[in-house]
Amino acid sequence: MRLSAEAMMELQQLIAEGNKKSKSIMDRQRVASEAARKVLGYPGRMMSGSKSGYHHLFPRNIAVFNSNVCTEKGKIWYGDLDITEDEEKLKNLAKLLGTKLYVLYESDGRFDNEESPKVERAIYSTDGDNFTIGRGETDYYERATRGKLKGKLVLKKEHAWDMSHLYGRKRKKR
Repeated sequence: MRLSAEAMMELQQLIAEGNKKSKSIMDRQRVASEAARKVLGYPGRMMSGSKSGYHHLFPRNIAVFNSNVCTEKGKIWYGDLDITEDEEKLKNLAKLLGTKLYVLYESDGRFDNEESPKVERAIYSTDGDNFTIGRGETDYYERATRGKLKGKLVLKKEHAWDMSHLYGRKRKKR
């Protein structure tokens, strides 16, 4: 889902007004959280009631369950993300906010790390134009070259989730 030009203008106004009103980090984070909610949906979003079921349906998608979306200043959103499907939203949000965004696994942005998320451990980051994927395992990912995922970031076929053993089918040999 792409944001309409009207919705983008509205968000740009919200961010500009929020940044004019206050220079405090807390207020800017509040504005960034509001923008994230409008772009990514409500915090706590669930893509599926079953992680293995989601991986079975979308074996090449890069799903990050219970993710945290952060800036250098802190967390602005949390919930399930499918980077394959949500990458454009993340890039748009980074451009709107004028800052780099980091997608973290749950443990890197919650619990003991709530106050200071470990952005250096991001599974995905973007400044709106460029991106980084993985924690050094870039050979796991590629851009799909055909089909409905063409141009999208996906797991390479040899690393795709093979859930057939959970569904009573014989595993494919690789």
